[in-house]
Amino acid sequence: MTVLDAQVGFSDEVTFGTPTVVSRFFEVESIPSFKPDTVTVDSKGHRAGDYMPRRGRSRRIVIGASGDVTFPVPTKGFGWWLKHLMGTVATGVVVDSNYTHTGTVGSLIGDYFTAQVGRPFNPAGTVQPFTYHGGKVTKWEGSCDVDDQLMMSVSCDFEDEETAIGLATASYPTGATIFDFTGANIQIAGAPIEMKNVSFGIDNKQNTGRRFLRGSRLKKEPVTSGMREVTWSGDLEFSNLDQYNRFVSNVDATNHAAITMTFTGPLAHAGTTLPSLVVTIPEARFDDVGLSTSFDSDMTQSVSGVGLVPAAGGSAMTLAYTTNDATP
Repeated sequence: MTVLDAQVGFSDEVTFGTPTVVSRFFEVESIPSFKPDTVTVDSKGHRAGDYMPRRGRSRRIVIGASGDVTFPVPTKGFGWWLKHLMGTVATGVVVDSNYTHTGTVGSLIGDYFTAQVGRPFNPAGTVQPFTYHGGKVTKWEGSCDVDDQLMMSVSCDFEDEETAIGLATASYPTGATIFDFTGANIQIAGAPIEMKNVSFGIDNKQNTGRRFLRGSRLKKEPVTSGMREVTWSGDLEFSNLDQYNRFVSNVDATNHAAITMTFTGPLAHAGTTLPSLVVTIPEARFDDVGLSTSFDSDMTQSVSGVGLVPAAGGSAMTLAYTTNDATP
């Protein structure tokens, strides 16, 4: 065994902080950076003749864990993430043996999970499991560049870490592929836009410090504290003033536009319907447009902003995932 035998799995929890056997495994580009969060309590007491801190007067306490996991979005199995990223998931009508699972911004209370990372010892190769429970998604970002694939980076917070729970057996969805850049199409205000890269995400504004004087070092379930924030950005050629005019406009009706990002997989898993992930920001506000300054390349522009709740209500972002998975 080598470092290539590392594995990463997840599973929903029934009770916050009570670990479950992980059963949803993902192909990752790097081993997650999950690690314990600690606090060191140092005594300020002084003994005559001591000129430096005395041993035995401090205590290291693990107060949780946190870190990031980055992975290519698969054409099967990604639906599990939707409720943890967004809060609410609904499954639509079955078409051609495919299901569309749509995530919308909703309450994240009760959406918690266990994660397990298998890290092999070197040189023995024995895989040591690190199990993290009471997991919540604090923020996340999806991105796609030309000559690359649709990637997802997720920041997680956990109640605690354990190393004595056994290693789960890894299994992966059969036939899953990736969403590469050739299947990406972007629209702004309903018009196709040729972009070099695009990103989108949400800061879930989770209060991860809910620890109290209650005879325990463990935190309670994080809750949303503050307005959650949808962000987006991208780069494209400077071919007209359309996006620039949205940025400089001081009129509410003209400095917003709907942005739709469609990522289509290369192979059908059932019937002829191709898997897809459609990201919709119905009210994207243009907060910045930066024009390139170099003489060594063509003029380009970088655009970015936030997503807002439509005047009629609804979700500031939706993720519609079509696959042949019957459940998210």
